[in-house]
Formats: sequence, C-alpha cells, structure tokens
Amino acid sequence: MDIFRFIRSNAIKAYLKKINYSFSTPEAAYLIWQSQEIPLKEKFKAWEEVIAHLPNDSMPERMNMMEIKSVHDFLKEYMYIQNKWIEKFNCPVHEVYSYQYHVRVYSNGKWEYLKKKNYEPVYSSLAECKRYLIDEINEYSNANEIYDIYGITVRRHSLKNSNHIIVAHMNAKLEILSIAINDSIPDNEQKILSAFEGMWFDIPTPFKSGDILCKGHFYADTEEAKREEMEPFILCRINTWNTDKKRNFLLQDGDITDMGFSAFYLEKDGDNPQFCWNHGEYYLDLEYYEIDFGR
Repeated sequence: MDIFRFIRSNAIKAYLKKINYSFSTPEAAYLIWQSQEIPLKEKFKAWEEVIAHLPNDSMPERMNMMEIKSVHDFLKEYMYIQNKWIEKFNCPVHEVYSYQYHVRVYSNGKWEYLKKKNYEPVYSSLAECKRYLIDEINEYSNANEIYDIYGITVRRHSLKNSNHIIVAHMNAKLEILSIAINDSIPDNEQKILSAFEGMWFDIPTPFKSGDILCKGHFYADTEEAKREEMEPFILCRINTWNTDKKRNFLLQDGDITDMGFSAFYLEKDGDNPQFCWNHGEYYLDLEYYEIDFGR
C-alpha cells in the first residue's frame, strides 16, 4: 500500500522513497490520520488496508495516550466512532445546518484576505445547505480574479439541545476531511479519538542544520497561494535530533505537540530586518525553500 501519499512534504516523501523506508504499523496509521487534505472516506480505506496487509502491533500507555493492545482493533474502533458521527451528521431529524468558509483574492501580486462567511443563515436540510454553499463556491471559481476558498466547515445544530453541534470540515468538493462533536462524549470514546494526538514518531528527514526551509499551508489550491505562504527560515534543529535523555523521554511520553523544530526567522522591522529564533510546530510539514533569483 502507498503510505507515501499521506505525507504532505514533497522533500520528506522523496527522501523516504530514496532510502526505501519501511513504515511500522503505528507509523502508517498515524501518517494517514495526520494528512489534512485527504478525505475521511479515503483514510478509512487506507486504514482498512493497514489492517489487511500490515502486521498487528501494540503501543504502551503514554502520558497523553491510552495503552493500545492492538493497533488493528484500535483503528476499527476509531472508524466506528467516526462513522457513527457521520451518520448523525447526515440525519436530518430535528436538526438544521449552517456553513462557514474563508476566502482570499490574489491581486497585485499578493493575497488579500476577505471577510469570512459566517454561520448564517441556517438551512432545514443538509442538501439545501450544500446547494447554497456550492453556488457560492462556483461564483468565486467562475470569477475573472483568482480566489482561494479554504477552511470550509458545515455545522449540524440540534433543535433539542443547543450544545449538541457536529462540525464537518470539508474541501471545495464538499468531501468530509474531518468531523468532530461539540458536546460531551463517553470517556472511552474520547480516549480513542484523542489517541493519535498523544503519539510521537521519529520519521527520517533529509534536512540538516543551516538548511533554508519553509513550512507551507497545504490547503491552498493555487500555485500562487502556495508560493505566497511559504516564508523561508534557517533550520536550527528538529526535535528528533535531541540528546539521548530528551529523546528517550519523547519516545516514551512525547506527543504531537513535541514534533516541532526550531529555526531563525527573518523579521522585517522597517529598514532594519533581523533574524529571530523561534519554534515551529510540525517537522513533517517542512520543505526546501526554492529560491527564485529572477524575482
């Protein structure tokens, strides 16, 4: 099965293919989960392939993750809960729907962020909600200017319980990318759903200290959007390069918030630009910065 397609960074993906990297079952399951632009239904199919073709494994309890005695059983339970929410999301009984998205326009060589579309009005059915949403997206797509639609969310509001809201994040094709519920859920389900965020992995990368890299926003549909968002920085280190003591802690109790990096960023302060050291959030999104000397 092709796990590489779930890796957002082209540089990391190419490097792992070059070294013929073999993913463990937990790594494969995690990489499928963390891919933001892959529809949820495609992730389900990929997890089913993991169950069918990769050996079962276990994961010990971590600081922010329950013990997983069987990765295969964990994935089945995770998909069951997510499918249950999708069924509820699609159920129109005693519910109304609303949507929201962000939009920006490419003008005069840069992006101008427009006001986001709020969760108003509400619609009596999901089909009606989607119809109005598609009409608005098509208006931007057919315009003469270049628009980027992103951050699309559709909410299902319960008329019986105002606190019960199911939120579906979607792409421009209105395929569900992720789904969440704004209400209390059973503890056992919460532990399953939060397990991926409690994991930490040391995935090999081609980068070294001093490389000029960038961290792109992968929601962008246009090449102009991708170039605009990729600001360069000088890499200092990735958290997987830590000392043995720190690394051992991360292997045992690190989570997704520990999969970061540090770098020097160029801050433009009037006529005196300067480099400032700062943390970055997620090393698996790193890319080589392509310098265009013609600009």
